[in-house]
Amino acid sequence: MSLFWTFSIIIGYAISNAATTGSSFWLSAWTADMRGKYSNGYWIGVYAVFGVIQIAVTIYAWVSVVSGVLLASKTLHEKLLVRIMHSPMEFFDTTPMGRVMNRFSKDIDILDAIMQRTIRFGFIL
Repeated sequence: MSLFWTFSIIIGYAISNAATTGSSFWLSAWTADMRGKYSNGYWIGVYAVFGVIQIAVTIYAWVSVVSGVLLASKTLHEKLLVRIMHSPMEFFDTTPMGRVMNRFSKDIDILDAIMQRTIRFGFIL
């Protein structure tokens, strides 16, 4: 995964968490407004803006996770393929093709499925 996608993921989830915290503070300020200094439309409008920001940034962070993991998967697959293609012939004589295919599929599966969930849930928690 490149540094661009890594920082995009971190910044996206940080802004999403900031919007969640901001909406919580906004709700507490709204409930503390006993005198009715502002109309309900003002309070609801700002709260809706927090929600839209949170949704937009969360979608951006998820797209960053998927794009970053796909880039990492593609890079790993290319490196594995180049190494296998440049292996000496005796490697193929002693190593079954099923083991080579299993290594390819397991590593790519880990990047495609498990890493996405790990990154997403790691930032959500």
